[in-house]
Amino acid sequence: MSDKSGDIILVMGVFAIAWSWLRSRRAAPAPAPAAPNTAANVYPVTQPGSVQGNPHKIDLGDSSMALPFTADLVNSFFSMGQPAQAAAPRVGSFGWSNFDDFARSATELDVLARTLFGEAAGESRRGIEAVAAVVMNRVADRRWPNTARAVCLQNRQYSLWNVEYRDTDANSLRALSVTDTNSAFKVCLAVAQDALAERLVDPTGGAHHYYNPRKASPAWAPAAKSSLTIGNHIFLVGVP
Repeated sequence: MSDKSGDIILVMGVFAIAWSWLRSRRAAPAPAPAAPNTAANVYPVTQPGSVQGNPHKIDLGDSSMALPFTADLVNSFFSMGQPAQAAAPRVGSFGWSNFDDFARSATELDVLARTLFGEAAGESRRGIEAVAAVVMNRVADRRWPNTARAVCLQNRQYSLWNVEYRDTDANSLRALSVTDTNSAFKVCLAVAQDALAERLVDPTGGAHHYYNPRKASPAWAPAAKSSLTIGNHIFLVGVP
């Protein structure tokens, strides 16, 4: 067999595969006949073997089969087998190198989860839920911003994000860089998801404030109407 005959067989094989694939797709509606060019009385040229008035439709005995040779169809045929685009990384699978990038680009879930981690990573799940409840109680109170993201990032409210050391303090940097390979951060992510989905049961009785008595003695604490201790934090209800 000559090289020329082999080339012809190869071309015919490729055409047969392409034709079979095209027949398997849903036939596209035939395009409407082009309007005549009244200036020159010119109509679309009908190729031999095609159906009059539709140069894209070939009469092969199946009048319902049209060849939708569009750019999208050709591109989809030749793109078969190409790798799909990689999915975006999930929240918690990556960390942040600095506070500015984090504050500018992190999602509400990520901001809340990292705030919980920085404030309560050493607590039980109930202790983490109590801190999350304070955030959400503030969201519902007009004295604070109306999103968890804004409440968490409000300056001088959660100490790990305080402007004077949030890019240098060890706890702040750990909260920025942690990923969900850390078991405590996984819990913080789960609690944050529950809080944002309004599935969280508030264990604090409506607290808007808390503190660790081993680290601070805030001036507003004595004015609270009631308090309770969960883990290492005292939660206060009714602070003016």
